[in-house]
Amino acid sequence: MIKPIAFILLLCLVCPAFADAQAAAGPFPDVPADHWAAGAVKRMAESGIMKGYPGGEFKGDKPVTRYELAAALQRFARFIEAGRAPLVPAAGSKSEPGKLLAPRSGPQAPAQSGVTPSKAPNWAKTSLDYLVSGGFIPRDSPLLTDGDKPVGAELLAQSLASVVFQVAVLDADGAAEKSGETKEQVGTGKR
Repeated sequence: MIKPIAFILLLCLVCPAFADAQAAAGPFPDVPADHWAAGAVKRMAESGIMKGYPGGEFKGDKPVTRYELAAALQRFARFIEAGRAPLVPAAGSKSEPGKLLAPRSGPQAPAQSGVTPSKAPNWAKTSLDYLVSGGFIPRDSPLLTDGDKPVGAELLAQSLASVVFQVAVLDADGAAEKSGETKEQVGTGKR
């Protein structure tokens, strides 16, 4: 699991172009096929982590805002959660070789956090509520203030680390529940 997270972290650091949650995914006309990051951008769009802007552009040279980062972090957390869920045939389909399977039960959207700024756009409120209620970012996160302000490298690193840390906590909790160990005992061989 470290490799995909490290790849996403690297991509986030070198290609700050997260988009609002309302835009459609797909090929981006402003990302040339021969651009050094074109393959990574395409994979991130295919995974649903990056969506692009209305009009279908990626805008890789535009600084990402705090609200846009929150939307991308929410999709990143959901992507990881979906990858950890047990897979079963999609509802209404027959299990056939080569067919994609759907998560047994998708990640549940946490309740309203009560800390989302009222001036935030609806798509950002949803993302911020999810991140705060799920414990992915703290209730005093800078992502909750000045949402249109560009994200600096330090805030990006802190936010990604916070999400990755919470994913690790959730993994430890889940492993402990399955094994009967405490989360501190998971992976130590001690009971």
